[in-house]
Amino acid sequence: MSSGLVQIASKTITSNTASFYFTGLTEDCPYLLNFQGVQMENQNEDIYIRGGNSGTEDTTAQYQYGVVSYYSPGNINNGATGQTGWIINFVNIHANGNGFNGWAILYDWYPATSRPGMLHASANLYTGGAGIYGSRGGSQFFNDISWSEVHIGFGGNIASGEIGLYKYV
Repeated sequence: MSSGLVQIASKTITSNTASFYFTGLTEDCPYLLNFQGVQMENQNEDIYIRGGNSGTEDTTAQYQYGVVSYYSPGNINNGATGQTGWIINFVNIHANGNGFNGWAILYDWYPATSRPGMLHASANLYTGGAGIYGSRGGSQFFNDISWSEVHIGFGGNIASGEIGLYKYV
């Protein structure tokens, strides 16, 4: 039996997009979100990820997370509990024109046999080329929840880039 990734959906963004979502989380397997050259409209805007069903994002489900963010002159450690949208990247990337690249693995999203979670990592050049910035971390929801969609956006406009959704088979 071979294993690999199968693309479920992709979105190429060429103009400001506040949010969008992918459907197709219909199997009990890990899913991968891939971010390539994603650029925000303004500096200091974040990309949030939320689960959802029937075209509506879940803004009430709470989770806890831990993340370490690296910036070449020093590092930043972050953690929180009781949040309602995962931050995929603490971004400050508008001015340099490079965007960020990263991934997020979604597990136990559909059907929820235990609390859904996410692992993620990303990297980019900091604004003005002042250093390299990246983050990695993980999140876990407090309750068993089942989602068939992944909603992306909500922290500011995504100006450009490519985002793909894959499943592990």
